[in-house]
Amino acid sequence: PGCSREASDAPERWLDVSWEHAGHEGGGGHVGRLRLHISHEPASLATVTNVIAKDGGNISNLKFVHRSTDFFEIIIDVEVRDIKHLNVIIANLRSKDVVQSTERWQG
Repeated sequence: PGCSREASDAPERWLDVSWEHAGHEGGGGHVGRLRLHISHEPASLATVTNVIAKDGGNISNLKFVHRSTDFFEIIIDVEVRDIKHLNVIIANLRSKDVVQSTERWQG
């Protein structure tokens, strides 16, 4: 079931909705963008996402920029409380063997 043609042709049946973005536990109003190069091996992406989650960050966007037989380059937007919080996440990501490099990204 999807939107029937009848409903899409009847704007009077539409309902305007909106909601406020509530901060996630541990997250906040700031988004840090990170560029990472991670090893192309099983569970490498899980390692990255687990570090971010355990440190109280929330991933709001993830994009694979480049894939090769050896590594992935990804861009991750992470909701954090402040720059100190983001720096903790970066440091913990760098400590993982599957993370070849990570940096704040302004692109």
